[in-house]
Amino acid sequence: MWHRAMHRLLPVSVAGCALALAACGASTASPVAHHHGAASPNTQPAAASSCHLAVAITTAAGTTWGTVTATYGSTTDTFTAPARTIAVPCGTTVTLSQTATSTTTWPFAHWTVPSGTVKGSTTTVDVASGTVHATAVYALAGAAASGSGSSSSGGSSGWSG
Repeated sequence: MWHRAMHRLLPVSVAGCALALAACGASTASPVAHHHGAASPNTQPAAASSCHLAVAITTAAGTTWGTVTATYGSTTDTFTAPARTIAVPCGTTVTLSQTATSTTTWPFAHWTVPSGTVKGSTTTVDVASGTVHATAVYALAGAAASGSGSSSSGGSSGWSG
């Protein structure tokens, strides 16, 4: 008798659980792999960030002339290499700040960002889609005042193309 009663309640309980999961945005698809490691046709891969921020910093003779800090939300990334790309959520506004390795020898000149050239040690970029490039440009002391940027110093921005 008990078995018959449970048999009648089981489909209702399973359907109720599925509705509760769907209301919370959860999936009822099984994440377990089937048939020798093949994923279940009902599962979908987790959503991945398809947007990126690529930062370049003026470098010459193997020396990177500054450090860049990228801040978005509660995340902070520090860039010390001549060029580095990170994944960020699409639609993110990133605040970039820089610190010169030597303010007397290689002072900061400007940012090169999608909106153009920006003076000042801090700027923001919108990473709406794809890859957004930002370059911290430093110059030899004296060259920054002339506005010639890193090209007169023999330095590079880290981008090859």
